Amino acid sequence: MEAEEVATKVLKICEDVHGKKNLTTCGCAIVLGFSYESQHRLEEAYSAIEKSLDGFAQILGPDHVHTKECEKNLIGLTQKMDQLRKSRNIAFPRTNSPHHTPNGFSGLGDPHLVPFGYSSTSWT
Repeated sequence: MEAEEVATKVLKICEDVHGKKNLTTCGCAIVLGFSYESQHRLEEAYSAIEKSLDGFAQILGPDHVHTKECEKNLIGLTQKMDQLRKSRNIAFPRTNSPHHTPNGFSGLGDPHLVPFGYSSTSWT
């Protein structure tokens, strides 16, 4: 059985036995969140760690070290998600948008796009 499956089952058991606002349950949610993050499933990681933050804040208070670490993890995940969104926008501009393309460029059918080694007259 994969680690994620085990962590998901353990979290479900902890929620059923101890409730969502319990230190063990919060710890399991963090482990699951880190598992998601290591797989680059950032939205799921954020959701799992956010559950831990809510629990830690209620149980231990907003100034406890565990609460603060969850906040730092969420900030880090937010930054990663923002960077990923920005890199996708830069790497894959919409070719039919005048805001993302140079003048006169309308996509891969343009005659000025010539494979390396060919002249523009021999390619067309």
